[in-house]
Amino acid sequence: MEEVIGNITQDEVLEVIGRFPIDPLHNRIVISVNVDESDDLDLEGSEFGEIQYVIAKGDRVSDSISLGCKVILDLGKMSKETESGVYEINIKPIKVGERVYGIIYDNAVICVDNR
Repeated sequence: MEEVIGNITQDEVLEVIGRFPIDPLHNRIVISVNVDESDDLDLEGSEFGEIQYVIAKGDRVSDSISLGCKVILDLGKMSKETESGVYEINIKPIKVGERVYGIIYDNAVICVDNR
């Protein structure tokens, strides 16, 4: 089976949450790895979207960040410069089934988007 890397809708997120087998520890969050519209995922570029969905969260994550909610990330805080001067998004990819998700720290979340 080929792994799925790409956008997931909020409805799909809500379906995944109930059977998601990963429980992050402490202040970590499992998020979608959605890309900006019409771009392919490239963790070395700016295509990784600042808007993501929360799939799972650790026990020390604020109650204001709930499962399935849409969050806006601070991509600058999540970026690091490589030796060649290129910036990469610092995210731990994790494959669950056929889809890839990301694990980040909760301090990369700027706000919850209730729109």
